[in-house]
Parts: sequence; structure tokens; C-alpha cells
Amino acid sequence: MRSLILGFLLFAIVTKMQTQVQETRVSEPKEQNEEMVKVPLGLPRVPWPKDNPYSEKKAELGKLLYFDKRLSSNHTISCATCHAIKMAFTDQLPVSKGINGHHGTRNAPTVINAAYLKLLFWDGRANSLEEQCKGPLSNPKEMTESDDAHEAYIECRERLRSIKGYSKLFEEAFGTPDCTIKEITEAIATFERTVLSGNSRYDRYKAGDPTAMNEEEIRGYKVFKKVGCINCHRGPNFSDERFHNIGVGMNEPNPDLGRYEITKNKRDWGAFRTPILRDVENTYPYMHDGSLKTLEDVIEYYDVGGIPNKNLHPLMKPLHLSDSDKKALVSFLKALNGEGWQHFKEPEHFPEDMSQPIDKPPYLYKIFSLEDWEASMGKDPLPPTKIDKNFFHLATEDQVNSTVEKFFKGQKEVIVVKLDTGKLKGELSFEANPGGTNKYFHLYQGSIPRASIVEVNHRFLP
Repeated sequence: MRSLILGFLLFAIVTKMQTQVQETRVSEPKEQNEEMVKVPLGLPRVPWPKDNPYSEKKAELGKLLYFDKRLSSNHTISCATCHAIKMAFTDQLPVSKGINGHHGTRNAPTVINAAYLKLLFWDGRANSLEEQCKGPLSNPKEMTESDDAHEAYIECRERLRSIKGYSKLFEEAFGTPDCTIKEITEAIATFERTVLSGNSRYDRYKAGDPTAMNEEEIRGYKVFKKVGCINCHRGPNFSDERFHNIGVGMNEPNPDLGRYEITKNKRDWGAFRTPILRDVENTYPYMHDGSLKTLEDVIEYYDVGGIPNKNLHPLMKPLHLSDSDKKALVSFLKALNGEGWQHFKEPEHFPEDMSQPIDKPPYLYKIFSLEDWEASMGKDPLPPTKIDKNFFHLATEDQVNSTVEKFFKGQKEVIVVKLDTGKLKGELSFEANPGGTNKYFHLYQGSIPRASIVEVNHRFLP
């Protein structure tokens, strides 16, 4: 009996040890992969989500998706359109310009160090980068021509599924060649968490290098603390990640109510998330509406105590700063310019589309069903919201640039494509109605081999 018990205990101990070894082996690649993302001086370790851990393949895929304009309905807008590398991952516009020339109502925050944020967007409506990524994909002022979020996600997914080159990349990153909005946003979020900024002059100064900041920058840091800037702009990102009403836009007839629109809590009326100050010199213009052009404008705004309103934060009071204090503050803020993001470059190549381009414009991007083609004969193109189901794209940038003036003047363009596929010979005529620089036409089932396109001509009707 004793030997039986001892045998059982020995089996249990060995089994537990084997399990621990297996768990260690499983966790090691994850930890090693995460360590591949270099965290600059002054920043904590990146908080990778348990349900979306880092992998190099996922980050590489996310980078491609981030820059690929084909995620948008008409192939004109990418994440990088409003969050461009050369502009410190912003667009340096008061408010962003999205699909078909639509303008948003808020300034595009930087992606830099967004990895550390618990709530995203100016009003905090997204609780993760993955959730934030869904926003532009379903916003008719940003990347979609659909008014329905669910339909926008489906259309985005189908666009990517039709691009043959992405299948292998999704399989390498997620173990499946298929993709849903979940995998799309997880990949983009993974890339965005690698966009970091640290090792600034301030970071080196705090780490013990007394020469890292000059005298004026050091004095500016002291003013920053003395007048209370640090009450809200604190921590590694110089943000408390809370929501405050500092009066911006509150003198407008219909002010943006910010966080209140999400919570319906009166204390959030006109409140917006405290922005990150890392690389703030390069993320102009400032405030949620982009109304302040320079750092000097921002300091002047705070110096007068903001714009009075019923929910103004109690700390928003005139500061009575001297000119030298203001200058020192600006110098300190510029000392927050860091390293860790400037090395990123836009991809030179993207996964190939399934359709076959011809040597000269226009390109044939999407081919759909025979029923769609027959149903459209002699009819005007369907509404833009149906593009992914019934249209293919017939335009390139140089063609658009050469024809946009006539197109906006209201002249219809006729494209004549001469084909010889062996099964179909003759001409197909497509008519583009005015309304934008991208033109969509119907075609029949199957891809068109390059050799089958004999000739392409286009002209404008009077």
C-alpha cells in the first residue's frame, strides 16, 4: 500500500515538473519576441495584451495593413494618411481629411506611445488599440463609404481576402490564411505598439546626465512643475489619461461635448483626454480641434486661464507667466523630442491583387459575377456603398491627376476596352459619372489576362 502511495506521489511530482517545463518552453518564445521590441530610455515595458501578444510576423503584417490604402472603400485612404511617419504619426492638420474629401471634427492624435494608453480617441470611447483600429474602418468620414459599421467591416475583410498576397501573411501571423476584422485590427495594433518615443534629452537628464538639458530647458521643467502643468501631464507619457474641460471650443455655438457624448455624465461635459506630450513639438496643431497652431499659442491659452464655461476645470486659472517663463516652457517641451520611431519607412511593395494590371492606365482591380455585369448593362453605376460587391476600380494616380478637372466639371468619361480572351472578343464600353476622382465600372466573371486586353481608350463626352 505504501509503495502504491509513493508511486502515485512520484508520478504526480514528475507530471507537475513536466508541465512546468512545458509551460516555460511555451512562454519563452513570447517573452523573447516581446524583447525584440526595443523600449527607449524613459519608458516602461510595453503592456502587450494577453489575447494579442507580440510576434514579429504579426507586426510585419500590421505595418503593411497600416500603410495599405486598399483597406478603404475606394483605395485612397490608409491609417498612415492621418498618422504619417514624417509628421510624427499625425497629419499636422487641424482636423483630418478622410474618404471622398470628407473632413472630421477632431485633430488626429499621434500613434507614438499609444501602446501605453488605456483609453483611445479624444473622448476615450475605445478601451484598446484593437478597438480603436475599428473606428476609422467603419467611419464614413474616414475610410469607408458605408453608413453601416458591420457592412464596412465585411467589405474591408472581403477586399483583403481578394488580395492573394495577404493569405500567406495572415497564415504566418495567425495560423490561418483567412482573416476577419479581429485579425486585421490585432495586426495593426501590434505594429502600432512598436511605435515608441523615449531617450529624449529630458529622459537622459532624469537618468543622471546633468548636461543632457541646457539651463533654459531645466528652468522650463521647473516652471512646468511650479504652475501645475504636471498635475495633468505626468508619468512616462506626460498624461494622466483622464478627461478634463479646459474650455477649448466652448465659446462655439454648438461645442464638441467630448467625453460627455460617451458617458452622459454631467461632469464630463466638454472634457477631453489629456494628450501625450512626447514629441509634442512635431504633433501640431494642438487641442482636440487643432485650433492652436504652435506651442507658444498653447502656453498663451493656459496663461489666460482658458475659455470660461460651466464645467471648466478648477485648475484652469490665469498663470501670469513672464515672457521668459513662457520661453523656458517651450524649450522644455521641445526637450521631450525622443527616439524610437524615426526609423520606420513606408513599405515599398504591398501584397499583389488578384486582378491583372495592363501596362498603361487604367488598371483593372476587381472582377465580379456575370449576373452583376448583365444587371448593369445600360444602367448607371450603383451607389458607392455597393462598390465591393459590384464594381472594379478603373483609375491610377496619374490618370486621376490628368482627368480630375474635367471630371469635376461634370463631363462623363467613356472607357472602351478591346478584349480577346478566346471566349469573348470585341469591345466593352464603361461610362463614369462625375462625382469624384475614382471611377467604378462593372465587368464579368473571371480575371482578365494581360494579353487579352488589346487596347484601352478613354474620352470625355461634351
